Amino acid sequence: MHGHKRKFLILMLASLSLVLLSSTIYAQSQERSALSDRPISGTLTDEESDIRYAFTATAGDRVSVTLTSREFDTLVRIETDDGNPVDSNDDFGGSLNSTLENVTIPYDGDFDVVVTSSDGSGRGDFVLVVGYTPIQTIEYGDVVVGVINETTPEVVYRFEGKKGDKVAIGMSSTSLDSYVALSNDQYELISYYVEAAANNALIARYTIPATRTFFLTAW
Repeated sequence: MHGHKRKFLILMLASLSLVLLSSTIYAQSQERSALSDRPISGTLTDEESDIRYAFTATAGDRVSVTLTSREFDTLVRIETDDGNPVDSNDDFGGSLNSTLENVTIPYDGDFDVVVTSSDGSGRGDFVLVVGYTPIQTIEYGDVVVGVINETTPEVVYRFEGKKGDKVAIGMSSTSLDSYVALSNDQYELISYYVEAAANNALIARYTIPATRTFFLTAW
């Protein structure tokens, strides 16, 4: 973006009112508690060679995790609550610390951030930082104003569509070109912007193929 901020507006039109959904993220060691942006300090021991922090999230939410230690080679994972992997990182940027950036949550449900060591034998103190970006739910008729820049190169919204609905999605900016894409709940691209005018993008009268969750990506 070369140092520029891009302010944009999204207008979504259709005939159906939608239900607003929300999600909350939690941390868990022995007890479940609300997770803040503050660092979490802990220790890997012979009794606890990995520690799990549980959270609940909504499809499309994004989670970033940084795990650092001066005493062992870290490994961090995000897993479903039944142990299936979502993403993991061992050595990030040539260091022995671990970072996951903007991992997209695949579906509504419960997940774990797992703190452990690269070979399973590491012991010692660590610091865990978890950043959580809940995806914004929008409804037909909403007008959304936002900013895209180097820190946030794209913004994702979700909505519930009903089979047969016809939606029109417009995006405009006063500074740079606008881009908007429509994806299904499997993150498969199903419709793309058509440039309507300078700095504007339009998806015109798209017919919703099935009753399900859809995502709009603006960049």
